[in-house]
Amino acid sequence: MGHELSLALALLESAGAAIPAGSRVMSLKVVVGALSGADPRALTRAWEVVARGTLLEGARLDIDEV
Repeated sequence: MGHELSLALALLESAGAAIPAGSRVMSLKVVVGALSGADPRALTRAWEVVARGTLLEGARLDIDEV
């Protein structure tokens, strides 16, 4: 889950910087390529951990595998 944790942290940083004040994010669309080595289930678990206590807590990842 180490690789997925770093991906989740990068998503949190990127998405967090783009959220207008007072907004609520419901979901993030993420495309995971077959050669990325990322496990979508592990990425989802990592996301739940890193988003906890932030403005993105509760936002779900909509992951498309290509």
